Amino acid sequence: MLKHQILAPLCFGLLLTCITHCVDAARVNLVPVPDGGIQPRAVVDGNGGVHLVFLKGPERESDVYYVKRAGGSREFGRPIRVNSQRGSAVAMGTIRGPQIALGSNARVHVVWNGGPNAQPRTGAHSGPMLYSRLDDGGGGFEPQRNLMTKTVGLDGGGTVTADGKGNVYVMWHGAEAGVTKGEGARAVYLAGSQDGGKTFAAERRINPKPTGACGCCGMDAFGDSHGNIWALYRTAEMGLNRNMTLLVSRDAGRTFADQVVSRLRSGKCPMSSSSFRDLDGKVLAAWETEGSVQFGVFGNSGAAIGAFQNPAKGVKGKHPVAVGNRNGETLLVWVEGSGWKRAGTLAWQIFNKSGTPAGPVRRGSRLPVWSRADVIVEPNGDFTILH
Repeated sequence: MLKHQILAPLCFGLLLTCITHCVDAARVNLVPVPDGGIQPRAVVDGNGGVHLVFLKGPERESDVYYVKRAGGSREFGRPIRVNSQRGSAVAMGTIRGPQIALGSNARVHVVWNGGPNAQPRTGAHSGPMLYSRLDDGGGGFEPQRNLMTKTVGLDGGGTVTADGKGNVYVMWHGAEAGVTKGEGARAVYLAGSQDGGKTFAAERRINPKPTGACGCCGMDAFGDSHGNIWALYRTAEMGLNRNMTLLVSRDAGRTFADQVVSRLRSGKCPMSSSSFRDLDGKVLAAWETEGSVQFGVFGNSGAAIGAFQNPAKGVKGKHPVAVGNRNGETLLVWVEGSGWKRAGTLAWQIFNKSGTPAGPVRRGSRLPVWSRADVIVEPNGDFTILH
């Protein structure tokens, strides 16, 4: 009898573990990027269609490609090259690749850091912040444009967001021409369009305090359902205070308020990236601090809701992306073990409505050098990791 009393809870525990594992595995789909591409970034339209951009080619002379998966389909169509000058993108660092946004009439907007030979450029020693949009016919992209008119020193990745009113916001960090004071003199700049990307105003500084900007860290931008514009960047105040900082605008990008969401004191750039997603009218953000990936939920006011999660504490994680589904679950995806010219391993974990882990950290395949992963939510609530 004692033997059965001991085995029964053990068997139940094993069964529960198996059920959790099976449910987890069934709800997370792993999908390779088409054509062996790297650094995927995806957005989903109102009809369930998936719009994906990625890089292909040599690390210093890459090409940007766009591909769509129609709503209700599981297959991507034929990739279209975005950059009009071949080899004008750069994969090095993992944070300089393409970023994508959907604007009015679901028009696709793409930005990327220009490579060493990319044109047009602001100056001989400054790479360009390149932009293109899907043409009116939807079969190709317009010629690439450099949105930097008075800034130089582009290093970390730029970003883009757009809304359904024709506004397009492209952001990056750099310095005014002639400034040679290092990272502490860098700032975050915005070039805005009010006609769906047809024309852009000259860039202007948007971070309200002189915090500097960590040279080779990426940015992300997001437009929420309330019309607010969000951005995450890493500071470089005094070359040491590399704090992950949130910028929020409630007046269509005219002014921004800032707040530190995670502090880091380091004399070395961590080459980090961040991400935003909508979460039932709130904003879900993910970033890394001191080698660990984190995510947090923010309300319309910019205030954090609940405690930040840190599932990979003690494990080095980079390039986190967090998304939530209609069931109140959150999936956090990141890369472990990656570095300069060093490939990493895909990792992910699901969290339930209360923000606690719904299962263990899971790990997948080795990613190519300079790559990362992205994730989308399917209409049925499943998660698809693009890697």
